[in-house]
Formats: sequence, structure tokens, C-alpha cells
Amino acid sequence: MSLGPLTILKGVGGREATKVMEGDEEGHILIVQDSKVMVLKLSDACILQTWYSSSNQPIVTARKNQDTFDNCSYIVVYDSKTVAKVNNLGSKLSAFEKKVLRKPVFDLRPMKGDHLVFFSDGSVGSLKAFFQEVDEEMDVDGGESYCEPVLLEDERLLQLEVIEDNVSSVAVYIVEKGKDLYIVRSRLGIESEGSKLTSTARKIIGGRADVLSWDIYNGEDPYIIIWKKSGEILHMDLFGSQSWREVFKKPDCYDAEIAAVSDNHFALMYSKHGEDKGSLDIIAIPFQVTSSEANLKTTIHKGRGLYFVNGYMFAVGGGRIAFCSISGLQKQLDQYLGVHLNLNEKRAEESLTALQLYSKLPSLYKKGDIDSIVSLLLNSVDVPEDLIVDYLDYLTEEKSSVKFDEHKEKLREIFCRDYSENVLIGELSRLKMNQSLLLLETVCSWLDEDTIEDKYEPRMLNWIEYLLGNNFVQTVLAKDEHTSSVVDRVYSKISKIEKGLETNSFLEATLHTLSTFTPKTNNNPKLPYSIQIMDL
Repeated sequence: MSLGPLTILKGVGGREATKVMEGDEEGHILIVQDSKVMVLKLSDACILQTWYSSSNQPIVTARKNQDTFDNCSYIVVYDSKTVAKVNNLGSKLSAFEKKVLRKPVFDLRPMKGDHLVFFSDGSVGSLKAFFQEVDEEMDVDGGESYCEPVLLEDERLLQLEVIEDNVSSVAVYIVEKGKDLYIVRSRLGIESEGSKLTSTARKIIGGRADVLSWDIYNGEDPYIIIWKKSGEILHMDLFGSQSWREVFKKPDCYDAEIAAVSDNHFALMYSKHGEDKGSLDIIAIPFQVTSSEANLKTTIHKGRGLYFVNGYMFAVGGGRIAFCSISGLQKQLDQYLGVHLNLNEKRAEESLTALQLYSKLPSLYKKGDIDSIVSLLLNSVDVPEDLIVDYLDYLTEEKSSVKFDEHKEKLREIFCRDYSENVLIGELSRLKMNQSLLLLETVCSWLDEDTIEDKYEPRMLNWIEYLLGNNFVQTVLAKDEHTSSVVDRVYSKISKIEKGLETNSFLEATLHTLSTFTPKTNNNPKLPYSIQIMDL
């Protein structure tokens, strides 16, 4: 997953709490603040419409109309209990048709042909039914439109999601009770006589003081994600095992917010102690790595600070709203390999990884810094064979300004390293015949001068085989003197080594035979002479 460039919304400011919702049309976003509701067109990053409330009637929430009511674009809840049906024919909420409900509203949830109204006590009702009570001049307090509350008197509602499973809908609440956080779940039944909540269950999350932020993912595989002040980020499937597991760790953060993005990703917005900036990270849950990151000027916010709506991430901080697109939701493990590496970072003794070599070497070739190139190739671990052949190609190119003889000593060290035979043979095919001949001559000169340690001599013979094998037919059939002399020199050297090996083999066999030879002994030897000792 990757973050696109951040765009700051103009005309949207203030330090008040901000909510970001889905708009009624494609490409539109609803921004809700205490004093106003705005419709944003993402493609132009501009505000299309704004509705205002008075200072003593703060806005609670707003949702798209979704063709539920006529002559209406959005539903806005303000002054705790008042619901207004607004359109583009005015800007003051008090001027539109409205309905005052009996209880404080927490949020609205659009559904097909209606809106569910969730109250602060956890109860739910039909918005369409509430407005019909007014139209039919029914008693406001009479109604079956209000169901029984599911939250206890000492529980305060903090977040709400309605999740569809295979059987029915489930209302999931995050509530605060005393010093603890709880997750409360109730089955939501929508019937002709009204909405009902049944089978309510509670599960403790932990101490409120220990939690930085949380969010509920409302998707195919719903889950809750918790960010603790210790840095632990815990994940729990809502319809699975319902047990907590740690999926990431980000300690020492403040002004922090977490937002569920997809089945396998969540976002973090935070500032760290000792850093004069904020950060926005996307985390991959299966691989527990940072998928993408961006810098923010500040992350100071009131209320929730991070929203993912219609494929865009919205970050609220410092009185501003920044947004960016998110792509690459289907990234696999191979696309995360090396994601944490700083390709320009130098390690001890210039030891770099393969990915860092691919990033570093091209600039060194452009500068002609051969000494640094050789140092990296010799000191780095697991150097890819294609980078070795790149160096050989650069060193032996006819038009190269590099003096080959000055680098033969370092080249010998590179030749003494161990490489993958099959990969190296394939890469050496990129060299021209004259380049292979030059390297063959160099290897033969090392062998003639006895500058190669005995343990590395087999590797030099392998290099002769690799270099000769790639252009074998052209080399053997070539009639020019230089090629013929190089071939003769190679065969002469190989023949000399073979004869030496034959001699050594013969001597070894002879010594082995002598070590097992036992001469016959004669117990009664008959000598052709006799020895007498005389006393003179």
C-alpha cells in the first residue's frame, strides 16, 4: 500500500473537532465540524456547499440523504436532538425542515430507504418514522419508534459501527465505564414495527488511561484495532476467535490516532518525543511492516484525527485537513522485501546489502570512482553476480579511460571470491570476446607468477572455463594472432597443470605403495663370506 502526495484543503480550518464522512455523490466528501458542515469535491479540492449552525447549537453529525427524503441532499443533526433535512437552497440549518427527537443523538447510519438514528444510550430508531410522526401529527412521546437502550447508565458511548454478517446486522459500540473501555455488541433487527437490539454482550478492552487510540474496521472481515500507550498495537477479529494478538509496535508517541483501512492494513498518525514533526504510516497487518509513510507538519487534533473514506486518507492536525490517495492494497510479501532499508545508508566498513549496492554503484560508475566500487564489492555480503560482471565490463571496455593494469591486484581479490556457477556463466555471456581474452590473459599471468594461493587455484581454473566457454567456438576458430596466442597460452598453462597433477598423482601412488611394502626376511642367510674375530 502506498500513500499519494498530501494536499492541504483550503477554506477548512479551526481547532474544533472534525469528522469526515462519505458524500452523496461520487467524488464528494462531507466534512463535519461543531459550527458547520461542508461538501468537498475531491478532484478540485474545493468546497461546494456549507451549512452553518449557531454558536450555542453545535453540530453532532451529518450523513448523505441516499434518496431517502425528497428535496434533501444531506441529513444534519445539531443541538443534540434536532435533525434537519438540508439542500443547496440555503446555508443556515435553522431554515430547513427539522424534527426534534426525545433523546440526544449520537450518530446516523444510512440504510436502504431510511436512516437509523443511534442515540447516546445505545438505542436505535427509524429516522423516516420520526419524521412521519410529525407529518401525521402523532404524539411525539407516543411512539414505538424508540427501542430500549442497551447501554448502562454509567456507560458513555465513544464509537459506533453497524456491521453486516451472514445472518443479520450487529451494532458494535465502544463505551467508557469508570476507568475502563468496553466493547458492546447487540444484534440489530429491523422490522415493520421498528428496530430492535437483542443479545447484547460486553467484553472489557482495558484501562482507558492505557489506550492511545482505537478503531473498528467495518468490512468483509471486521476487526477492532487498539493502540496502547506502551506502543503495542493489538488486533481482534469481531466474528472470529475474539482474542487479542499483537500485530505491531510503535512506542513513545503522542497526539496519536489509528484508523482501520482494509482487511490487512491500518494507518497511524503520531508525533514522537524528540522529533519536530508528525508522521503518517500505513502498516501491513499480515507482514507487520510499514508499507508506506509520509511526514506531517503537526498531528495536534481534537476528537478523531484520522479517517479513511472512499479510498482517501484524511489527517486532521493543527487546524488543517490534509488528504492523500491510497493505492496498492493488494501488495504481497515480495513487494515488502527491503522496505525498511535505507538504500543510501552506509554500514560498517562500507558493507552494504544487495539492494543498497544496486542503488549506490551507478553513481560511482558515473563518477569513475573505481576504488570505491571495488571496496563495496569486496566488503559487502552476498554481492549479486550481475554486479561483478558489470565491474568486469566497465574495467575491460575498449573505450574505457580506466588503466586495466592498475587494477589487476584488486581484480584478483574479486576473482578469488565464491559465486554461483550457473548465474555467473549466464552473466559472463554479456562480455565481448576481446574482453574475455583480456581476462583470460590476466588469469594466466597470475598462475604463471604464482601469486595465487593454492586454495584459490581451483577457482582460477573455473574462471578460465567460464570465460572460454562463453565464446568457445569463436575463440577456437579465430585466425588472428592475438586470439591464437591467448588460446595457446591457456592450453599451455592447462597442459602444464595437468602434467603436474599427473606427476603428483604418480608420486602419491608410489609413496602409498612404498608405505605398504614389506620386504621378505631370511632366517638362515648364507653369506658368501665369513667373519672371524681374532685375539692378537
